[in-house]
Amino acid sequence: MDNIIFLDIDGVLNDINTFINNKNIKDVYNKVLNYYKNNNYLKYLKLLIDKVMLDIDYEKLELLKYVANSTNAKIVITSSWKCLDHYSLIEERLINIGLPIIDTIENIYDRGVGIKQYLIEHNIKNYVILDDSIFPGYDEELKYHLVLTNYYVDGYNNELADYTLHKLNLKK
Repeated sequence: MDNIIFLDIDGVLNDINTFINNKNIKDVYNKVLNYYKNNNYLKYLKLLIDKVMLDIDYEKLELLKYVANSTNAKIVITSSWKCLDHYSLIEERLINIGLPIIDTIENIYDRGVGIKQYLIEHNIKNYVILDDSIFPGYDEELKYHLVLTNYYVDGYNNELADYTLHKLNLKK
């Protein structure tokens, strides 16, 4: 099996500044969405996904793509984003942008439990967890594989990308 990156989205592919910087654009989207919601559902869906994608910092996304491509890693989503009504459209957009997403974990309420279950079921040996939180189910083994980001500072950055590359290449 390839290297696996367990990916949270909020706090990794964005940070507090992403939301501050995109607030005005999102306000405009909300007004346009209200119009299309009643008049053209397909246009509404496209605009809704475009609005959600404003919550992703594309520089962080490019860093993640670089790490995934450099280590032949596949991505498993751990984020609560997978509970959004239109997650399949968001995932499709992320894949089209170049993220090698292959799956999601089942348990989002305790990501540690969900990740451990996934590791066992898929016999994963080499992985990292990109997240801005440490969940109760994170034992010492999972914490060792954790690349902890900071939502209030800058999320996923060059230093953390280098650290991720290092961790994924350790067992090769």
